[in-house]
Amino acid sequence: MTNPSPDPGAVSEERVLAALERFRPRLRSLLFHYRIPSADGEDVTQEIAIVALRFAGESRDLDSWLVGVAHNRCRLYWRKAARREEPGLDSAPEPILDPDEEHRVRCIDFERGLAELPPRHGRVLRLVAAGYRRQEAAAIVGYSSTGIRKMVERSLQRLAAGARTGRFPRTLPPG
Repeated sequence: MTNPSPDPGAVSEERVLAALERFRPRLRSLLFHYRIPSADGEDVTQEIAIVALRFAGESRDLDSWLVGVAHNRCRLYWRKAARREEPGLDSAPEPILDPDEEHRVRCIDFERGLAELPPRHGRVLRLVAAGYRRQEAAAIVGYSSTGIRKMVERSLQRLAAGARTGRFPRTLPPG
């Protein structure tokens, strides 16, 4: 029984481990660049090593290939983290409100958000939240239907940006 000849394109495990060792300082800076916590950085590093050992033979330039793998693994880390949405230990659960109280709270939050917008934007959003169609709101305030659409889009973008930064409330308009 003869031993199978080694694949000429295969990369030896020693070569991959040596490349990973050379890559370690750059990997640290990549993890820092992607703001991956040190506790999770070790997991990402292990994932990169596993991928390198498994698929390195498909690469011609091992060092450049490792850089690409590291970037992709860092991006995947944040995609997975966004899907997890684990509540923090210091975050309290939302209190359960009856429907009337919840509606009242949402109205207050909506008004607070509108107070941060220009008055004409607030007026248009109030009309839309009250159930007026774009054409009806346009006739009331004297703008075109397209102008109302753009104003609503921009206002909602401002409110969403403010909610992300904590400046505006996160609730939706009442209704």
